[in-house]
Amino acid sequence: GYQSVDTSWGRIPDGVGEFRRVFPTPNHSNSGLGMFRAEIQDINLELWPNPLHDITKLVFEPVLNEQATLSIFDISGRKVYPSIQIKPYTSSVMLNLSHLQHGIYILRIESAKFQTSERLIIQ
Repeated sequence: GYQSVDTSWGRIPDGVGEFRRVFPTPNHSNSGLGMFRAEIQDINLELWPNPLHDITKLVFEPVLNEQATLSIFDISGRKVYPSIQIKPYTSSVMLNLSHLQHGIYILRIESAKFQTSERLIIQ
């Protein structure tokens, strides 16, 4: 069936239980190891510009009401940017990514109540 862009659904463990929103895990099994959040709050994340050259602005909708962690990964899953702690009630963040090579990255923001990922393209 139809699946929204940048949304992944899975059953944990593989093939058992109800479908849930999960982080994409290409070529890997969905396992029950680690922490699982039963309820995930939707946060809309807007990146502008994207594709970018050096700097991008992240806008959160609604405003983050709790501390969150921002991480950036390359397409192989390797963390390429130090994790940043985002304070509660933050509406936007500016990122200077001029040290990263051209390519496609995954920006992930997560807290105790939500998680979201967005594709980031550096030209």
